[in-house]
Amino acid sequence: MIMLRKIFDLSYSLQDLLLKGDFFDSSRILDLCDSSLKGYFDYFVYSNTYKGFIVIFKSNDKIKYFKEVLTKQDFTSSLVKIEDGKSYFDFYLFSRKYHKEFVIRVIINEVLSKDDEVFINNLISSFRNFIKIFDHNYTRGKLIEVLNDISEINDIQIVISKLTKTVKELLGVEASSILMKDEKSNELYFRQVDSEKGEIIKELKIPLGKGIAGKVALTEEYMIVNDVSNNPDFFSVVDEKSGFKTRSILAVPIKSLNELIGVIEAINKKDFSNFDSFDASVLDMIADISGVTLLTANLYERLEKLFRSIVDALIKSLEARDEYTKGHSERVRIYSTRIGIAMGLSKKDLKRLQLSAILHDIGKIGIPDSVLRKPDKLLSEEYEIIKKHPVIGYEILKSVEDFEDVLEGVKYHHERFDGNGYPEGLKGKDIPLFARIIAIADTLDAIASDRPYRKGAPFEVALEEIKKGKGTQFDPEIVDVFLHSISEESLHQKASRD
Repeated sequence: MIMLRKIFDLSYSLQDLLLKGDFFDSSRILDLCDSSLKGYFDYFVYSNTYKGFIVIFKSNDKIKYFKEVLTKQDFTSSLVKIEDGKSYFDFYLFSRKYHKEFVIRVIINEVLSKDDEVFINNLISSFRNFIKIFDHNYTRGKLIEVLNDISEINDIQIVISKLTKTVKELLGVEASSILMKDEKSNELYFRQVDSEKGEIIKELKIPLGKGIAGKVALTEEYMIVNDVSNNPDFFSVVDEKSGFKTRSILAVPIKSLNELIGVIEAINKKDFSNFDSFDASVLDMIADISGVTLLTANLYERLEKLFRSIVDALIKSLEARDEYTKGHSERVRIYSTRIGIAMGLSKKDLKRLQLSAILHDIGKIGIPDSVLRKPDKLLSEEYEIIKKHPVIGYEILKSVEDFEDVLEGVKYHHERFDGNGYPEGLKGKDIPLFARIIAIADTLDAIASDRPYRKGAPFEVALEEIKKGKGTQFDPEIVDVFLHSISEESLHQKASRD
């Protein structure tokens, strides 16, 4: 054992190992292994002196997890022990110090000849059992990771992307897709296709009962089709539209609370092997995991769309009362988004900022027409009335759950960095971030837009006014970020023209 450890502690190459003592290359064993084993091993090296085989595993992400699982589950001494009357096998795991490969030593209780077929067959059988147990544990571990990862995500697109990526990784397939059931038309549509040609087929609709996915949806039973060319259920239009060549499909229904949500597919094993019952059980576990999450995320998306349509209706009703503010809220949303991107806000924060920006003037619904639609400049008392719109907007929206940051942008977008704004005279960084961003976007559009009593200024002039307000009306850091992003874009456009 000491000599064996010494070999592993040094940075010997495989050729070095073969030259040590009576090691010889036993790679012919690989020729007897099926594809499921060949995917794991690079070399077998055998020595009578050390009474054992050294098995060098391929270095990939799965094998990295392999050592982790063995250590955690203490498989190193108990996983494979086979007695055939003349040979006894036990497995020890080594990590080579200077190499990424993982190596297992198989200890044998007597000297064997290199032509001992009984030993070779038993060894292959042992490793097949070894890999099967590992695959089950690896799959279970990855599925738990996926479940933990997606359980708190409400964005259905992120959930679906993670699921198809997991299918490709665990089943070793070329492509994966998720089809969702359209409740109105009772058809399936492609929500996610994880392949190079995926976007082309997202517009296709598949009736329940048609094609392999449609049949799975109708029967709510999984299907394995290892040769689609001989299957009458295969819906060839997908391949014709995408240019993708489907050889085999494994399709499983996605259900939640006994309700069909859709179908998840795995397409074409990369090693050209057939799908089997183990693959079906893995995909079925993924479907079980994803069912409730997809249902929740889908419901969340529908509610979000419903809420957005209500918001759009409110904005349109406001703009119908004041033609000079038509499109203002949308432009403020666009400018605010631009600033948020330049500041490096997260996708989640950008969505919240956009909502706050589109709603920033919603309180004007509560302002009388005599003030809101006045064609001339406002009198001081009329201006005091118009200044109430941020608080009115806040009061309209404050009952909406989980809306605090959105409300802050609505209520405080007329605060000034120097503390001379309204409604509360907040100063500096005490003004919430969304409000500081929207203040710049709102003023920029107000200066650049026409009013009954004046023409809008050119965009460059509006930018100069924003620059003048740096540190007094506006947060100087945000102004700098915004102006820098504008200048970078101008340079890029000039370079493109040149």
